Amino acid sequence: MKAHTLFGAAAVATLASAAAAEITIEFENFIAAGANAFPTSENALTGEVTGAFGDFILNADGENFTWADDLMVLIANEDFSDILVQMGGYSDFGAAYRGTWEFGASGDAGTAAGGTIDRGASVDVSGYTMYLGNGYAGGGNGDWSGLITVNGSVDYVPAPGALALLGIAGLAGRRRRA
Repeated sequence: MKAHTLFGAAAVATLASAAAAEITIEFENFIAAGANAFPTSENALTGEVTGAFGDFILNADGENFTWADDLMVLIANEDFSDILVQMGGYSDFGAAYRGTWEFGASGDAGTAAGGTIDRGASVDVSGYTMYLGNGYAGGGNGDWSGLITVNGSVDYVPAPGALALLGIAGLAGRRRRA
């Protein structure tokens, strides 16, 4: 499992484990205005998504009718001309696959939101980017804390430098055995 932590809308920290079958995005005081979304990593995705699980709260009253369940995960290309998956959010941004959160239909501070979004079938998201944002186009700022786990056999494509290091490590290991 990979975990990403978003603080506000800018800083991202990554924690990785040995095998990735899902990606967990952890955030504290993540603030986004309506229809704004921020990448969860600089790397593209690889693999398939089957759904998501969310457990988060709206920290402060949502501005301009932003509700707790307006927090969304988008899986799209870099210029948003091809939005493949939208999980959460009131506005429909034209995703090929869309799901909404089970609960969180209030803009009051402290509203819990999330639940399970189950696609049923997997969606190949290879080459796309994952974003976290406010899924109500007409909404003002929302301020959320919690986590969203994107389920399936999904991971981030390793950075080229990481691949080079893995290659060097493999060569070094090979030489020791010879």
